[in-house]
Amino acid sequence: MKTIIEIEREIFSRLYGIPSWNVKRGYATFVTFDFGQPYLEINEKIIEREVNGLRSKRRMTSVYGEWHLWLYDSEWSISQGSTEICNSKSEDSLVDRGCTFLNGQAIAKISIEKEHNKTTIDFDLEGRVVILPDQDDREDPPDLWMLFCPNGMVFSLRSDGCFSYQRNNTVQEEERYEAIES
Repeated sequence: MKTIIEIEREIFSRLYGIPSWNVKRGYATFVTFDFGQPYLEINEKIIEREVNGLRSKRRMTSVYGEWHLWLYDSEWSISQGSTEICNSKSEDSLVDRGCTFLNGQAIAKISIEKEHNKTTIDFDLEGRVVILPDQDDREDPPDLWMLFCPNGMVFSLRSDGCFSYQRNNTVQEEERYEAIES
């Protein structure tokens, strides 16, 4: 088992000081952040579609950062200074505003409070994200957030306080989670 201090030293500290970019609202309550050098992902699978009588072919492309942070199945809030800008239940326009505030800010510290499974991400220009488990009772604990790293690994923190740090192509049935030590 790893301690919170070991996780910060081995994983998070390498991200500190790198400005965020492409901070945006995703599907439902998802918010994503990119950090570091951009890279282009090209899916060579050709998709054929017909929309309004027009037949077209498409190739999917996406731009990501070396680091990619994904607020996933959680309750979260975005603040600037002491003012909360938005949270996971806010209207889309407020979430977009919160994302704009965080765009360009660099992570200064990621803290995990084990007792309440609360993650606080502090940014260098007074931005802050607080992440908590949602209040839904579920049999399988969901991932609260994930950090995709340049080395092909993903750090995931679940709502039960367990984490994984595995290759990003690990199939779900083979994922292994362990408790964080204090």
